Amino acid sequence: MKEIIIIGNLTADAEQVEYNGKPSLRFSVAVNDTYKKDAPATFFSCRYHSVGVGEFLKRGKRVSVIGDFSMNETIDDNNQKKVYLNIFARNLELLGNKPTEDKKEIPF
Repeated sequence: MKEIIIIGNLTADAEQVEYNGKPSLRFSVAVNDTYKKDAPATFFSCRYHSVGVGEFLKRGKRVSVIGDFSMNETIDDNNQKKVYLNIFARNLELLGNKPTEDKKEIPF
């Protein structure tokens, strides 16, 4: 097992999907290297087993993800190597904005 911890921003709203016959969430997180000026972001494709939090996972939201890490490499139609970084999340935390009185309480 390879465990990874990332902190970054959601690139789009999370979407509910089925994974091995069970509902889960799929989302992508962009992580910026703060020590490198003008460095490109690294993108992680994530899956999370709890669909109840999906409504809180919106584009631009800052999150912390802890989970099992895997990597896939493929060659595209233009003969370019593509690397996909994947996380099966075990722990997910929303960072930044705290709920106000008129907003729903986050269920985790």
